[in-house]
Amino acid sequence: MSATPEQRLDESERELAAIGAERDRINEEALRWAGKRDLLHEEMRKMRSEAKSFREERDELNAAVHQLKNLREEARKERVAKIDQLKALRQKAKDALSRRPNRSAQSLESEIEAIEWKIQTQSLSLDEERGLVEQVRALESQMKVYREVADVKDKIEELQNEVTTLKDERASYGDKISEMARESQRFHEKMIERLESARKLKAEADEMHEKYIEHREQARALYLEYVKALEQIKALREKMREGEREERARQEAHLRDKLEKEALDKLKRGQKLTFEEFKILAEQGKI
Repeated sequence: MSATPEQRLDESERELAAIGAERDRINEEALRWAGKRDLLHEEMRKMRSEAKSFREERDELNAAVHQLKNLREEARKERVAKIDQLKALRQKAKDALSRRPNRSAQSLESEIEAIEWKIQTQSLSLDEERGLVEQVRALESQMKVYREVADVKDKIEELQNEVTTLKDERASYGDKISEMARESQRFHEKMIERLESARKLKAEADEMHEKYIEHREQARALYLEYVKALEQIKALREKMREGEREERARQEAHLRDKLEKEALDKLKRGQKLTFEEFKILAEQGKI
């Protein structure tokens, strides 16, 4: 036994409701995947922002290390130059010492002072004074060697202090470079860690997005089914309305035929017709 139009309509409406409910469920599921994806994207942006911050810190430290290396190299070059100066001064001191008089500097100084005192305090002839002045000049010439040696020794000591200071500076720069390099490496490792976390989050977010797209496509397919089912329901309802119109027309025609027959019978019997009966017969051209 075939189903009636009403039964087919009820079945189609139930199918439409089921499709709509499944479509809504899948849309909700798609939104849930989209929400998870967006949360992962937010966390991924945070990881990348932290990685950028660590990269900037690392780069700043690397720039500082580069500057310190330049300063250390300058200190090394300056120290080498001063060591060369020291070698030259030590050779100069050695040469000066080779010309050192047999007498001590104290002995020469004492004799010079004694002669100068004599010139200043005694009445001397011009020749005597000239002789004493020549002696002082000769003694001063010998003292000059001691003064040159003393001057070179002072310069050597000053250079030795400078060389030591530069050595300490280089060592200090080296310590700072090592410390900053270690810190730079820590920032680099943190940066790599954050970038790796961001990469994993992106892969996971991409999976969530694929699920979102998959559910959206399923929802789209169900929407098309829903539209198709809705069109079928509209067609069924229209067919039912058409059937109802045909049934009404049939019933009206049957009723009209019945009234027409009754009116003709009354007319034959000579009975008085109602206005409706008269109208029906008149429309048919039978009176």
